[in-house]
Amino acid sequence: GQTLDDPVIISAWQLDFADAQLMGQITYLDQQLSIQQGQLAGLHISGNLPVRLSLLPSPTGDVWQPLNQPLQIFLKGTKIDFGLLFHLASEISRLKSTRSNDQIWPQDVSGHMEVDLRVLGTTMAPYLQGDLTLQNGRMNLLELPLSEINSSIQAEPDVITLSAFQLNIG
Repeated sequence: GQTLDDPVIISAWQLDFADAQLMGQITYLDQQLSIQQGQLAGLHISGNLPVRLSLLPSPTGDVWQPLNQPLQIFLKGTKIDFGLLFHLASEISRLKSTRSNDQIWPQDVSGHMEVDLRVLGTTMAPYLQGDLTLQNGRMNLLELPLSEINSSIQAEPDVITLSAFQLNIG
């Protein structure tokens, strides 16, 4: 490694975006992008993503290309601010120049999440495995106030199960 066509990158980083701070350490070595000590709104992020990274000009303009090899990304946290994560997702969606931006995003979103998810498989056939729980969620959807939203989701390689869901309307 350590050429522009196969660089070695070791970096601590911090990004402030939409009222949140994303930070961690990234290493790129031997066609593996590794994230250590990543944090976003109480969500801890770590893992490896197999990619080919080149800093040389390419015909397609792509700097990186996913490799069809095993990947492991871990997302874990308790008492994660659901409102902040939802706000981040809506802001990221607005950055895209697609018609999907016409979606109506709920307003005044709050609640807490517990997350223990893994993204496994390969870059060409990834799958989720683990659990996600929302507690005491609130939001206004199309001017309709929803409160006491509680849900549990379990993810397995071939199925995502919503095992519990409740909310109050009004």
